[in-house]
Amino acid sequence: MNLLYAMRNNINNAEGTPLQKWMKKHGGMSVEKFNDFENNGGKPLTFQAETPQRYFLAQIDPKNKFSIIDKFSQIHCLQQLQNIASHEFLKEKLEHNDVRLHAMWFDIYTGDLYLFSRTKQTFVEVNQDNYFHLLHDADSWVYPTVVQKVESTKSMPASHNY
Repeated sequence: MNLLYAMRNNINNAEGTPLQKWMKKHGGMSVEKFNDFENNGGKPLTFQAETPQRYFLAQIDPKNKFSIIDKFSQIHCLQQLQNIASHEFLKEKLEHNDVRLHAMWFDIYTGDLYLFSRTKQTFVEVNQDNYFHLLHDADSWVYPTVVQKVESTKSMPASHNY
């Protein structure tokens, strides 16, 4: 993450080591989302979910407790859902809800594990007090019925308290 974050301002420059070139090629969408996040004052971002017709909103670190690179890492984690969903062998299963994708983020400094809650629209720490709620959230999530990008929280389901 540190390397991709450090290269974010010259992501379109084709020069670099083989690793840098690979990171630029495969990390460009994460950099683009991060730039949107920074340019819009940290407002929620829209991410593609399991299919191109499904979207969800994400608030990145709304309590402002993580470093800028951690925020970048969370955005990258969510961007990977779209990348994984693009694999041909998964497309039909995802379209029929036979498979669901979830994002988990690990804070290596504290050892805390976070699951992205589509109901809460943010990463929520997994702990003994809330893991049943998070499992329910992950299992029961229903996408907004609109086929276009989600532009406001008005079309999102009611938030759970956990």
